[in-house]
Amino acid sequence: YHDLAKLAGVTLSKKRDPYNRVLGWRDVMSQIKDVRSGYKDRLILSKSRGSVAELDYYTKEKTYIFNPNHELENQYHMDRDLNEFKGRDFIYVGSDKDEELLREHFESDTKLKDVSSPLYDDYSRSYSLFLVDGFKGY
Repeated sequence: YHDLAKLAGVTLSKKRDPYNRVLGWRDVMSQIKDVRSGYKDRLILSKSRGSVAELDYYTKEKTYIFNPNHELENQYHMDRDLNEFKGRDFIYVGSDKDEELLREHFESDTKLKDVSSPLYDDYSRSYSLFLVDGFKGY
């Protein structure tokens, strides 16, 4: 598909590429794994079901889901209760927009870095990584 689009002179974008949802994961997860290697004592945490699934697959570790609203929308909400880990420290994989919510549920948070895999002129697969310490529970 990508080669045909290139041949036809079509500039791909997130909206025009039906494969956009499967691209960029390997690159961005490689960056996350590099950061992860320095914090093996921490569990991995994310808020999005899709991100948890990708993190499970690429890191070969169980990733936990941040679910402060107690929603039951997917299997991760049902079998990965974060309240079992009160007091624990995590690496949070998410967005800068999540920082205020993290502060409500953790003793402290420190932004480590942003990771990104540019896919198109209008889109990059990107995450912000945080060290979050002392989970207080929901």
